[in-house]
Amino acid sequence: MFRRVFREACLITTCLVVATSALSASAFRCAAGHSIYFAHVVENLDLSAVKRSEVLRIVNQSERDIRAVFTKHGIDPNAKPEFGKLFSARHELQAVERQERNQLKQILSKEQLKTYDRIMEYTRAQVIKATRNDN
Repeated sequence: MFRRVFREACLITTCLVVATSALSASAFRCAAGHSIYFAHVVENLDLSAVKRSEVLRIVNQSERDIRAVFTKHGIDPNAKPEFGKLFSARHELQAVERQERNQLKQILSKEQLKTYDRIMEYTRAQVIKATRNDN
C-alpha cells in the first residue's frame, strides 16, 4: 500500500527540479539552468527544428507550472524531496505531467513518445531514491 501511494506521489514531472537538485545540483543542471530532465527531453528525442521549438515551449511551461505548485506547497527545489509535501501536492503535479504528456503526444512520433516515457520513468526512480537516501 505504501509503495503504491508513494509511487502515485512521485508520478509527476514536477519532481524533476527537486530530484535533480537533491541528487547533485551541479551534475544535474545543464548550462541554461534547466534540470537534467529538460536536457534529456530536448536532446534525446531527435527533434526537428520545428518540433524542438514546440517541445521547448511545452517543457518551459511545465517547469513554470511546477515551480508555482512547489511555492504553493512550500516545497524547496534545492532541498531533499520531502514525501509529505510531495504527497500533498501530488494532484496538481500529476495534472502538470498529464498536460505536458498530452501536449507532447500531439507533436512527437510514437517512438519519441516512448523515449519521453522512459525519461519520465527514470526521473521518477531518481525522485524515489532521493526521498529514501539520507545524503
